[in-house]
Amino acid sequence: MGSPVSPAVADLVMEDFESEALSTAPHPPHVWFRYVDDTFTILHQLCIDEFTDHINSINPHIKFTREEEEDNQIPFLDVMVVKEDDGSLRTKVYRKSTHTDQYLNWDSNHLLDHKRSVARTLLQRAEDIVSDTKEKKEEIRHIKEVLTINGYKPWAITIPKKNKTA
Repeated sequence: MGSPVSPAVADLVMEDFESEALSTAPHPPHVWFRYVDDTFTILHQLCIDEFTDHINSINPHIKFTREEEEDNQIPFLDVMVVKEDDGSLRTKVYRKSTHTDQYLNWDSNHLLDHKRSVARTLLQRAEDIVSDTKEKKEEIRHIKEVLTINGYKPWAITIPKKNKTA
């Protein structure tokens, strides 16, 4: 831990682990996405316990916990994944219940680029994550309102323009 190569080694270990886990699973998941040590998995509800036991039996030093969907939704990192009645998935920004909407204050003694980066990152996240047009507009409205409360100037709260190449 602490070594510059630790993240790379951890990723290699997890790649090897997931390769073995998925290839030997009695009922492999329909979907398996991993980011570092967090996974988003879709599998039949009757197979959840068996799959969890399986992946926890592979390496005594790697133990998975799990969260199951509630009310047809589940958070994964900063994305809330919502299962629609037709089985399709919709995504929106997820904030923990302890989130305070406090960001780098505009009047703080930080570089202008850092402040602009806060706005740009939040707005780009809304563009990238929120799949429903109405919810995307609401998320952008929320970001602009929150950043205004944090002292941001209207000119600093703009949606990033996509670079057009010829």
